[in-house]
Amino acid sequence: MFVTRRPPIKGNKPVPSPARASTGGAGEAIIFILAALGAVGGLGYIFTQL
Repeated sequence: MFVTRRPPIKGNKPVPSPARASTGGAGEAIIFILAALGAVGGLGYIFTQL
């Protein structure tokens, strides 16, 4: 019963406080965007080399 409840409780985003939202939230978004662009760019590079 509690298996579905566990991830949200110990997850990365419980409910960020205003102080952490301005710093950690933006940093997280930027890192996520960079990672996504890197993955897309890497896949695109691989496909162009095939």
